[in-house]
Amino acid sequence: MEKQFNYKFLFDQALDRIKSVRDPRATRADLSDLRWHDVEKEVVFDFEGSTLRKYKNVTDAANSISVSCLHFMIINLMLHYGYQVSEIKLKEQPFKNHLFTLVNKTSNELLIFKSIEECPFWKLPDKEPKNVQDMMKAVDAKSCKYIYFLYDNAYLQLVGHNDDETDPGRGFNVYSIKDFFKLYFGDEEYVRFEACLKKYIKDANDYIGYSSIKTLSKNSLVTFRKVTEYELLSFPYEDLMSINAKQYDLSETEFNKIKDQFVDEKRFLVMLGNGDYAESLITAEWLRDSMKRAQAIDLTAIGMGYFKAVEQLLYEILKVNNCAGLTEESNLGAMAHVFKDNIENIDLIRSDLIFRTRRYIRESIFDYKDLRNGYLHRHNIHEWEKIEHIRQASLNMIFLLLGGCNLSEEKLHELGYSEETYTDYYRLCEYVNFHSGELFFLDFGDGREEQMGFGVFDRNARLDGNKTVFSGVFFKELSEEGRVWGFKEEHLPKKISLGKFVFANTIMVDATPTKVKTVFENGKFVGPSIAAEERLDY
Repeated sequence: MEKQFNYKFLFDQALDRIKSVRDPRATRADLSDLRWHDVEKEVVFDFEGSTLRKYKNVTDAANSISVSCLHFMIINLMLHYGYQVSEIKLKEQPFKNHLFTLVNKTSNELLIFKSIEECPFWKLPDKEPKNVQDMMKAVDAKSCKYIYFLYDNAYLQLVGHNDDETDPGRGFNVYSIKDFFKLYFGDEEYVRFEACLKKYIKDANDYIGYSSIKTLSKNSLVTFRKVTEYELLSFPYEDLMSINAKQYDLSETEFNKIKDQFVDEKRFLVMLGNGDYAESLITAEWLRDSMKRAQAIDLTAIGMGYFKAVEQLLYEILKVNNCAGLTEESNLGAMAHVFKDNIENIDLIRSDLIFRTRRYIRESIFDYKDLRNGYLHRHNIHEWEKIEHIRQASLNMIFLLLGGCNLSEEKLHELGYSEETYTDYYRLCEYVNFHSGELFFLDFGDGREEQMGFGVFDRNARLDGNKTVFSGVFFKELSEEGRVWGFKEEHLPKKISLGKFVFANTIMVDATPTKVKTVFENGKFVGPSIAAEERLDY
């Protein structure tokens, strides 16, 4: 039986090299009589800080070691399979993202290995760039392949690929690592390689131990509120209909009444306002997001944030309803009893909710109190399943309170409710800002041909508390002059659609402007929340 290629040994060697990496600054000579880290404190444009630079040094070194490992592995694997292979030593980089170049002498083929392109590029399928032709001529190569360090779909690096799924390069000589392995070494070899590669990457990430966690600065907080808004609106509250609170349950009819007030009447905006409960919820959501990235061990702070948000909200709702028995010292258990004692007060619970629903909300508060007491005694929380359970119970409780309690405009104002950041105009400004630089179609509804323009970032926008104040909606026309159109709320086009340029699957660069979706029509924003967009990052 032929001996298998030992991927594990080589990846273990690479991991050991990563573990031996030290801060490159340690090898630098001192400057005058100052140590390097003292000099670093005096850097003028210190936008990322020494910790992030140190992390970048380590990750750059890990990437270099990994590429060298794969480089060595591929050469020896080709020799292992009987290919005659040699490497071209280049004095300078022939093009961006070049890693290394091999010659397969068995088939007189040039193999150029690259990392991902910054953006898709164009080339003729049957003609290589001049510098590649020169390399081919120097080694008498008859053909050339570009192999990208991608798991799959390397053809997306090129503009003009075809739809032939039988050809990995879609009309071009462009291949992923998977394509290359399967072509040269077979499917089974790739399966073994990929399993070892993914384990190596996980082990390296675990050892390096760095994660990029953004702080909640004033600017990022505004964006993260959109993330929280999206979570509040997309959460599966309908699961409440399968959860009993003591002997009471929630019917579909009653659930829809509560949902209408919470979602359609926008009571959820209370949790995005200026109240302490809004701050607690947003912080808990941020901690959940951040600590998942950081793989934190003690998760208690996240659970505390959710419990605190509900406790603060319940206190304020009882307070604005002037409920008897409430004091500043009232804890969650005491407030559950205050709620129970005042439940028949017409000012506390909506009058259109039936007896069982009133009791359901009451008992849900007692169940939530028991949940909180069960988690927050002596032990820390280490399991994400428990955090998700706390989060589910907390968002359900917020849903029942804001959807089930009677909240007049005056009471909502006291709770910090604001609809300013949910108007159609605001959401359009927000959406175009988020998609600045992308194509939009503008229809003025007056018989004129639709205009096309690029979304323009509002440079005069400013932060005001927890929201952005926009100066207008801006687009730049596609003409040579490139004028910028600015629209206030009263002069908006009748219809605005997001678009994109669709490249034809031909060797000639041919881009057709195409509508993707309508986002604004007849004064109403009809597009998705920017938090639903995959690229939103606070």
